[in-house]
This record gives sequence, C-alpha cells and structure tokens, in this order.
Amino acid sequence: VVVYVVDSANPEAIPESRRELHGIMAKQGLERVPLLVLGNKNDLNPHLEECALRTQLDLDSLAANRELACYSVSSKNQNNLKVVLRWLQAHAKKK
Repeated sequence: VVVYVVDSANPEAIPESRRELHGIMAKQGLERVPLLVLGNKNDLNPHLEECALRTQLDLDSLAANRELACYSVSSKNQNNLKVVLRWLQAHAKKK
C-alpha cells in the first residue's frame, strides 16, 4: 500500500502535490499497488473535504488499475484514524 498524506488546509499546495502523487504512482512496479490518500488537518477551516481532494488530486485517473481510498483526517484530533487503520488492516490481510 502507498500512503500519501496531503495538507488539506493548504489548497495552494494541491497542484504540486497532485504532480508528485501522479509521478510516484507512475513508477514501474506500482501499477496495481493500492493507494490510500489522507487529507490531513480537517480540524482547520477551511480545508478540502474528501470529494474536493478526489477531484483536485485527479484520483479517479489513478484508480483504474488499483484500489484507492481517500479520507479526510486530523492526526492532531485523531479524526477518522480508526477507519484508516481498518482500511490498512484489511489490505494487510490480503497479502
């Protein structure tokens, strides 16, 4: 699994983050590797919600050959961390 964390409270950084993510996922050997995208800092306002992250990071184009999940989280307040851990556990059991 590739875990990619983006600062969802900094929309100016999203274009560069999108380029980095797409560059990483285009590397040989990662074609079918599951991708978990975490939009951190959902405790701050404003921040990008999951739907906006999916759109602005163009995640649909990365989901063609792999499982992909995107969650809005806060590592500070531990928002949505349980669902992230469940997703990771489910994928660890597959291998």
